[in-house]
Amino acid sequence: MTAQLWDKVANQVNFNLEIDVQRFCHLVKPDAKILDFGCGYGRIAKQLKQLGYPEVLGVDPSAAMIKRGLSLYPDIDLIQLPQLPLPFADETFDVVLSCAVLT
Repeated sequence: MTAQLWDKVANQVNFNLEIDVQRFCHLVKPDAKILDFGCGYGRIAKQLKQLGYPEVLGVDPSAAMIKRGLSLYPDIDLIQLPQLPLPFADETFDVVLSCAVLT
């Protein structure tokens, strides 16, 4: 879907994909800087913060998804990035997570 299509359904869709929390926590250090690429409204980014990861940033091309996420989770860092390349230097993040983006 394009960002414009996600903008149209941003307030209707509810994602339910789960991450394997036990495995994630085993593999990713608690002080890791995490990028949630294609975060939608930030549900997984919020979950990671609740698990104790202090540095989580969610990015998504859909402005409406980011707006919804900031409304639902004002304590989560979410930003809209409409296109690639990402504006981050190499090695800014320790982990890049992408849930259901390539489906």
